[in-house]
Amino acid sequence: MLKKITGKKGLGIVILIVGIVLIGASFVIQQKIEAGKEEIASGKEKVAQGKRLFSLVPSVGNTVGDQVTAPGQSRIIQGESDIAYYQDLANKLLASGIILAIAGGIFLVLSKTKKSN
Repeated sequence: MLKKITGKKGLGIVILIVGIVLIGASFVIQQKIEAGKEEIASGKEKVAQGKRLFSLVPSVGNTVGDQVTAPGQSRIIQGESDIAYYQDLANKLLASGIILAIAGGIFLVLSKTKKSN
């Protein structure tokens, strides 16, 4: 049968699990960030290619090139801003998760040592 877990041991288990979940969420977000960075690099390459293409006609090329590539450049800037936000969030989740996992582990160890005495 399942034993009822209370006190420091129960609290330790809950804190440890929350810490592990936060660490896992941090890793998932970090994977999404890496995928986003790849998309941004690809977008930057396409924008640069478009600007080079339009720069072949010096009289109107730069103006037209800037107008054509402006939406892409705007999306790149927004993507970089989003990546910075989620990178900060992932770092905070990782740090919080580590702290909670350690605290939960300490509660578990303390609950076991108290019963031994």
